Amino acid sequence: MRREPARGVRGQLTTVRARMRARGLAAGPGDELVPAGFRLRADARTRLAAGGSVLVGGSPVRVLRLTPAGARQVRGWLSGAPVPDSVTARALARRLLDAGIAHPSFPAPAPAPAPAPAPAPAPAPA
Repeated sequence: MRREPARGVRGQLTTVRARMRARGLAAGPGDELVPAGFRLRADARTRLAAGGSVLVGGSPVRVLRLTPAGARQVRGWLSGAPVPDSVTARALARRLLDAGIAHPSFPAPAPAPAPAPAPAPAPAPA
């Protein structure tokens, strides 16, 4: 893949959007990227094939070929790593969510506090 000169985040975002539109793909609702630090979990029907470079899943079923860097990112995310603050990584994460290949992974809710012990009955008057 040809590398383009650095343009800053706004320029990179424009480039990612232009590439996705040229391929007939949308980056997601309103072209919003996944926030950095977001965590993903694989859909139950998602499968990695060809040594992790092909991702199969979603509804309807889709097949995504990943670059070696993309395959490393996806393996990390599906192992619990957060999405990094990279425009291309955040766009890939959005694509996985939009395809139904991955879902947001939210932390487990904190356990409810234990109920307070009932007060002991007062002793009977003598």
